[in-house]
Amino acid sequence: MTNRATGPPAASAPSERPPRSRAGRRRSGVVELTLRRLALLPAQLLFILVLLYVTVNVPLAIHAGHSSTIPGYFRAFAVFVANMFTGQWGIATLGPYDIPWSTLFADFLPNSIQIALFALPLCALIAYPVSLAVGWSRRSSADAPVRFGTLVVALIPSFVLGTWILYAVFFGFYTTFHDLPGDGIIPSPPWFDQYYGGFPSWVVDGWVTRPTGLPVIDAALHRDWTVETITIVKTAIQASAVALAYLAIFLRHGRSIVASAKQELYVTGSRARGVPERTLLWRHTARRVTPSFLLVFALTIPGYLGAQFVVEGLFSDPGIGFITLSVLSQADYVPFEALVFVLAAFVVVAVLVIDLAAARLDPRGRFAR
Repeated sequence: MTNRATGPPAASAPSERPPRSRAGRRRSGVVELTLRRLALLPAQLLFILVLLYVTVNVPLAIHAGHSSTIPGYFRAFAVFVANMFTGQWGIATLGPYDIPWSTLFADFLPNSIQIALFALPLCALIAYPVSLAVGWSRRSSADAPVRFGTLVVALIPSFVLGTWILYAVFFGFYTTFHDLPGDGIIPSPPWFDQYYGGFPSWVVDGWVTRPTGLPVIDAALHRDWTVETITIVKTAIQASAVALAYLAIFLRHGRSIVASAKQELYVTGSRARGVPERTLLWRHTARRVTPSFLLVFALTIPGYLGAQFVVEGLFSDPGIGFITLSVLSQADYVPFEALVFVLAAFVVVAVLVIDLAAARLDPRGRFAR
């Protein structure tokens, strides 16, 4: 019998899933973004290959008078893709030697990586705090010199900046180490002949080091501290030229990002509550704009690569910049396509990694949604 005072017994409420925390939603958003971008990666690489084939191989076949059917073009494209991924990029002639281009790419790539590992941190150490301070400042006396300096540096070609740096350090470097600062990334052949009686066993062909290919690491592994010191100094000189050439791009974008961030409502409200300007800038705003800085770098990677390649060519460094000049001088379209594909694939993958890092570092999860 139902009790009229209390009414029928209430049905038990179904169990509800507890709401996820904000951190959990951000994590799931980043994972979703990662999967989505990884799924697009094969399509992006395929688009690069199709574009290269259509713009280079097809016009060459038509110019040579090779008639082909649609299935024939598809078969040729399959061969082209297979060659790109298996390293069948043709043979390079360097003096009396015939060397596969893929071998040259593999041997010269570590030098470019070593310069980038020096140049990028140097550029970040300068550009990040300067752009934060200048973008936050309300005084034109602090902002105007930086804007003028970045404009002047941006107008000067990279090889001119590198030449100035080379001339500035030439006498001091030669006096200290009795070597030429603009002759590669390791001591030059005359220096090895004078002090070593030739190249040591771990230096192959005068420019490739073993076992890692990174001269700084290889010299340390062989406990050759004299070569290590010269290599570090030479790398730092080239890295400073690259960083100076790229610094103007990064500073101009960074200043605009910080100037926009300081106008946000949370900054105005925190300032009204009496939060010190230094705390607002270095603790709150700096963390908020870090993902934007990463995205700026992702968008300007081609500009950075161009600056580094020019500096490598100026300093006679056997890196990817040297390979680029060699490919262009020999007018061989197969290694040219391989070089373009490798660089384009690198830019696509680097942008992917940087986007994911920005999504992970953004405290608001703005990039993850």
